[in-house]
Amino acid sequence: MRHLCLVLCLFPGLASSGTLYKCVNAAGQASYQASACAQGQRMDRVIEFVPVPDTQPAVAESRRSASASSRARSRSGYRRSSASGARKSEDPCRQAKANREKQLERLGLKRTFDDLSRLDAPVRKACRGF
Repeated sequence: MRHLCLVLCLFPGLASSGTLYKCVNAAGQASYQASACAQGQRMDRVIEFVPVPDTQPAVAESRRSASASSRARSRSGYRRSSASGARKSEDPCRQAKANREKQLERLGLKRTFDDLSRLDAPVRKACRGF
């Protein structure tokens, strides 16, 4: 057991943690890097961290299940349709924001605070203050 602890202490990289160095140059500009500071830089801080595990397998699995369910729907003849056959109207909040963006593009950079307030009022009303 003691030998195992000794081996683990000799190889700290096996713990899968990382070190981040904050270096500051003579001009006061800071940089964060994975290696020690270069000549002419002073080390301001050393940060130890544990990397966040990668979540790619979960995303790939959800994509596979989504494509499998879409294939099953296409084989079964499943079709999505609305009762009236007409397209549902968009969210009023999104419509108000899209209208505001069009107006802002039209005004360009020659807009005033009054213009911005006038364009934001319908968005606040449609989005209930957001």
